[in-house]
Amino acid sequence: MVIGRFEASFLTDEILLRNLLLTHPLPRLTDVKFIQVSAITPAILLHLSLMAPRLRKLSLINCEEDKLDIGILNFITNFPSRMSKSLQIIWKRKCSRSQSFYNILINEYWDIIKDYEIRVIPKKFAANKTGEKIIIWEMETKKTLYLQVN
Repeated sequence: MVIGRFEASFLTDEILLRNLLLTHPLPRLTDVKFIQVSAITPAILLHLSLMAPRLRKLSLINCEEDKLDIGILNFITNFPSRMSKSLQIIWKRKCSRSQSFYNILINEYWDIIKDYEIRVIPKKFAANKTGEKIIIWEMETKKTLYLQVN
């Protein structure tokens, strides 16, 4: 099966999502979008980070947030093996957090990001929501990861 783009909305069946995405490599997958999907897990994001090397855009819109930050960290950990020159991750959280994702990266996962260049741009959105754009890049290969967290 060859998939170039995958989108799921309001999906609650984790077994179905696992069968759709975890049963085979995804070498041609370039765009994935999850909207209010409670079935998304760190294991699914790990599989995407490893088996979708051409992924250019991942959107997580109002998805269940339990340990999604761990799943997103997999894209940073597996950054060198990516085939695409850039990856954009848009993560719109259901609720605000007291600590920014950038601060979590710096304070808890420094070993993962220490070899990369990193820049953060804080953002203020309507309705008193704040967010950040984190840019991580590798100087040698010029690969870039854009992480927008709202």
